[in-house]
Amino acid sequence: MASKGMLGTMFPQFLDTPVVAGNDFVPNVEHILSLNPDVVIQWGDKGDDIVAPLRNAGLKVILLE
Repeated sequence: MASKGMLGTMFPQFLDTPVVAGNDFVPNVEHILSLNPDVVIQWGDKGDDIVAPLRNAGLKVILLE
């Protein structure tokens, strides 16, 4: 979706951002930690079960709705 919308147009480097979650939006926390990210972008309307593991691992999380 990003490649077809404004996000990909305004910030083409965003299209190189790794995706480390499956179709169920559950993040692979171990893989994310191995990337040493400054911030993780996650869907905010999918429930705390999706966000809590990221925060519990000490990651900064930006939630999208």
